[in-house]
Amino acid sequence: MFVYAADGLFVEMQEVKVLPISIGQRYSVIIKLDQEPGRYYLRFASIRVGDMQQVIEDETIVEYSAVMTNETFVSDSATMGSDMSVYADPQSTWMLVNGSAKLGQSTLNEQYLAPFDRNTPPTNPADTTHVFTVNQTDIGTWVVDKAPYVEVKTPIILGNQSHGWNANTTLHMPYNSTIDIIMTIAQDSMDSVRLLPDLAAM
Repeated sequence: MFVYAADGLFVEMQEVKVLPISIGQRYSVIIKLDQEPGRYYLRFASIRVGDMQQVIEDETIVEYSAVMTNETFVSDSATMGSDMSVYADPQSTWMLVNGSAKLGQSTLNEQYLAPFDRNTPPTNPADTTHVFTVNQTDIGTWVVDKAPYVEVKTPIILGNQSHGWNANTTLHMPYNSTIDIIMTIAQDSMDSVRLLPDLAAM
């Protein structure tokens, strides 16, 4: 698959077999449908890191029923009955059960997530600047400027139908504006790096 966007921004495309995704990250990918029409597994698994020791694994099925000629797509739905099994070839499995990539398989290199060439940053000064202090006050509680984030039942994308529309953690920005966002980690945050006394004295 090809990664072409990260967190909503277009990036230089990378082809990968395994895509690690951390909490809060979002990627957009393209899957090249150049195999035999059929059903294929797309697997998901968590990687245990630090205090996140959950073991989560799942899979979905990608199905397509067209073959490509030189210029057009030709429907092949007649050959795809409901009894067609899912293609499962151990040689085409790129990821281990624990979520890590098999030896030699390509994964995303975040150092190469450069902005797409034609996606240049604005040259004008920012219209608005926001400074956020982020603090982890509990194992599962994150606070931005003293306002803890609460998961909304109705997605905020639906506007004022969501109770999160006017929440303390929701900021309304003007359209077509340039916004600078500065984020700092609070000194007493649970996830901040602590220096040992010996290191601090060096």
